[in-house]
Amino acid sequence: MIIGKIIRQLRNSKGIGIRELERLTGINRGNISKIERGAGFGPLQLKRLADQLNTTPAVIFALSEILSEQAEILEDAQQISSLCSNLTRLFDAYAKSPKNIKDEINQILTVSQQTPTQSSAVFNTAMSASSR
Repeated sequence: MIIGKIIRQLRNSKGIGIRELERLTGINRGNISKIERGAGFGPLQLKRLADQLNTTPAVIFALSEILSEQAEILEDAQQISSLCSNLTRLFDAYAKSPKNIKDEINQILTVSQQTPTQSSAVFNTAMSASSR
């Protein structure tokens, strides 16, 4: 799919229409359109397209790899941004919480940093205290 977008971008940057590219490559314009939308293509088609767009299939594949990596980085950045927003809301809620709730949260956080045996003892103590 990314390769098709690259081909379209190269074609547009050179000011070549699909009909002109059809004439230059001998590839039916319907097939060019399909390739640009992400349909499969053969090696000969890619070679013809690359030649007429003054590049090589290797460069197109390299650009595809770079764009794929950038898309992954962007997705990771969006997930990190979402996590930061959630943490901000959590911190805001904590800041607005009454002292007894903050104390319970702090106790839970302390427990999470302890060994399983220590955690069980603190958890049981907290549970018995909250059931009173």
